[in-house]
Amino acid sequence: ARREAAARRVAAEAERLSMERAHVERDRAHVAEEFERMEKLIEAQTAGDASRRDELAGQKAAKDGEIDELQRRLAAALAERDAIDAELRDCDAKIASARQKFERQLQRLEQRDAMVKSSAADCEAELDALEREKEAISRAAIEAEADAAQ
Repeated sequence: ARREAAARRVAAEAERLSMERAHVERDRAHVAEEFERMEKLIEAQTAGDASRRDELAGQKAAKDGEIDELQRRLAAALAERDAIDAELRDCDAKIASARQKFERQLQRLEQRDAMVKSSAADCEAELDALEREKEAISRAAIEAEADAAQ
């Protein structure tokens, strides 16, 4: 009796699962149809947008390629600039080293240059004073002649 009851219970459960499975398959087909219908509606409403999107995606891909090329060229130019900068620093260091060897002579020359400029300024001032004195003498002579003529 127990076996028969268990067999009936198993048979009833199998029938229930079979019916459940049929319902699930029907629901699955229904859902698939609904998805397909929705996709067609979306496609119909966005036909122009979809083609524009494809066009824009192509343009974006082209720009991405241009940007990649520019970045590659920029990296190469930066590397070249860094090499030039390193060589420039090396030249500056060599020039500074050479200048340092002659620092005392350069200081003496700068002092002499300052003295020469000072002497030149003094000479210029004395020449200006001399010119003013000549002009004063000339005016005095002209005035003396004018007074004598009267």
